[in-house]
Amino acid sequence: MSHEQLARNTKEQYEMLGRFVEAFEMMVSEVRESIIGFFEHDRRGGVLAEIALHHSALSAKPLFDIFRAMIVEMVNKAISEQEHGLSGPDGLLIDRKGNRLQISASDRDTIFGVLTFLQGKYDSLANRRNDLLHGTWFVGYSSSEDLTASEFYIQKFRTSKQGLVPAADLPKNAVQVKALSERCDDVRNWVCWLITCLEGTTKIADTFQNDKVTWWFVTPAGIRSTLA
Repeated sequence: MSHEQLARNTKEQYEMLGRFVEAFEMMVSEVRESIIGFFEHDRRGGVLAEIALHHSALSAKPLFDIFRAMIVEMVNKAISEQEHGLSGPDGLLIDRKGNRLQISASDRDTIFGVLTFLQGKYDSLANRRNDLLHGTWFVGYSSSEDLTASEFYIQKFRTSKQGLVPAADLPKNAVQVKALSERCDDVRNWVCWLITCLEGTTKIADTFQNDKVTWWFVTPAGIRSTLA
């Protein structure tokens, strides 16, 4: 029985690593496709953006930096245009009906706050992904304390001003890796909803709220959740 359980644990641990990699790349893809969408007022612009944004030099973190900077620029530009009384379908932020999206100062603060919050979670996942994929995995190694190898070990070190230090808080079992996948799914979902706000499909103030402790995503049914 212990041999069968050992095989099951090893299989599940490898499977959860694969699922995390998939979920992480889906999260990154959501950011990339959102950036491309910003270019698609001109269809040719979207195609050219695809070329640039799929280059291997643009890893996960630079993509989010671009995503954030573009949103900040578009929101600031939209507010400036409103203050100057500009109208028509030529703005950077256009709703689904082809009209300029109206952004208030409060909306701007919410968007910028959510972006800061999101980037912290996104970067944390990017760091964890790098630790996992660039670490050395020891899966399926049983011991007298863990006969069925219910936990694994990842050897990953970093250089720092203290010298060589091990990466901290790495997952040790399939459940913990699965939780990382779920965090990727949650961040991806927030990115999707932020884009719907910028398209005028949902109201910013109704979708994201802050209680001075953390940011919350609020579903149309009123269910609130935050990011781990």
